[in-house]
Amino acid sequence: MAVLVVLLVFNLTQRRHLDHGEKKRVASLMLAGLALLNYAAAIVFTRFSIPPIYLVIPLLIAVFVGIRFRKTLFVFRLHCASCDAPLPVAVTLYHDDNLCLDCRERRAAAGEAAASGAAPTPQDVREIDWDSWKPDQKAALCLILQDHRVLLIRKKTGL
Repeated sequence: MAVLVVLLVFNLTQRRHLDHGEKKRVASLMLAGLALLNYAAAIVFTRFSIPPIYLVIPLLIAVFVGIRFRKTLFVFRLHCASCDAPLPVAVTLYHDDNLCLDCRERRAAAGEAAASGAAPTPQDVREIDWDSWKPDQKAALCLILQDHRVLLIRKKTGL
């Protein structure tokens, strides 16, 4: 129970860092969900007098989910992703980029140079650097077709 409370309180502290720590906030929520799964299983097993050895089952489920979503869950690093320098605790807990201050400044300077025209705008999808690309708009597209007709709607507000 204490682990769940600590994870949820930690998640609340991450709300101040949404602009640069959303992935870590999602990871802490997912870890809290796995802890809740095991806590709920322990309560159910105790309530129905199921032998404690069967608590291995929800633990194995949590381990399987952890392995399956390891790239989403294990985003907390102790060392810089670029130069392997030790990271301050605040960066480890609240910054998605996992970069030390020097590497973050270098990346920002490179971004400013690219924005000033140093890097050409890609003309084809194959020219996009997908590792560094970040979307600036979100959309969901769905076309409903029936008998070579497209279903359309009239939207009252917004885009």
